Amino acid sequence: MVFIPTIGQMRMVLKFEQVSKSSDQTGGQNEQYDEWFTTRGYFVMKRNYRQFETGYDASVKTFEAWIYWRNEVEANLSKDVRVVYEARSFAIDTFTLVGEQRKMYKLELTEVR
Repeated sequence: MVFIPTIGQMRMVLKFEQVSKSSDQTGGQNEQYDEWFTTRGYFVMKRNYRQFETGYDASVKTFEAWIYWRNEVEANLSKDVRVVYEARSFAIDTFTLVGEQRKMYKLELTEVR
């Protein structure tokens, strides 16, 4: 059975930040994250594992979050958006609309370090 949080469980405060990209002097890009909106949601750790690539051993923490649907979210949510919870920043891996009746988004996140 698929878990979907109830409204009573959605008490965590999640802040969403959008990126503003501008070019720099070397042909690259500068990225500045600005606050987009704050909402209540449900946030839980999914798994924690170690990844070893190119000689660097890293601990990867993945999380799941649920938020209620908003028109602005549907129009502008992308993988460039960051989620901030308890002063920690998370990148969005995937986002899915859960059930047409409930109008809720499920986000899969990875902690950014």
